[in-house]
Amino acid sequence: MSFQELHINPPQRRRRLLALAAAAAIVVPFTASAGVLDSETAAKLDVELTGQVSPKCEITGGGGIDFNELIAEGAASSQLDLGCNVPFDLRLQSGNGALTHVSSPQGEGPFAGALPYTLELTAPTLSPHPSVLHGAFTSQQLRGGVTLSSGDAIASGPARIEVRTAAPGGAGLLAGAYAERFTVMVIPRI
Repeated sequence: MSFQELHINPPQRRRRLLALAAAAAIVVPFTASAGVLDSETAAKLDVELTGQVSPKCEITGGGGIDFNELIAEGAASSQLDLGCNVPFDLRLQSGNGALTHVSSPQGEGPFAGALPYTLELTAPTLSPHPSVLHGAFTSQQLRGGVTLSSGDAIASGPARIEVRTAAPGGAGLLAGAYAERFTVMVIPRI
């Protein structure tokens, strides 16, 4: 580049200096008036912010648990999506108290028609430190219904249920389909 390309001729320089002087004249009154305001002359307004979070307690997921062939000890698990922003109770109840033969729950001859199980439930909680809500129950205990309490804690993630069966005793199980229905209910404590 040559020196002439960077040189500003005098009329352009004069216009630029006038524009800068006008801008400075505009800024000066604002900065001067801002310094005049103090706590005695300033207006004040306090704004209070409020809000509310509604209690929420829900459980989803679960679905079916399939043991496939019931010939030996088995285990199966499922995850329950648990969302409670308040302390809660979990109520678990078994329909039959065992995996039972669909058409012959009493069995036939030396063959049993029911297979007991144990159920273990774990659910992460927070109050204010992380903890785990835990319970393990036999299928017979679940038949009468059991309740687990989170105490003062809220849910902090999905719950997990694991169901274990023992090897059938005696002559074994009667051939056929077996089923059981148990219910997990979440009860918010507000």
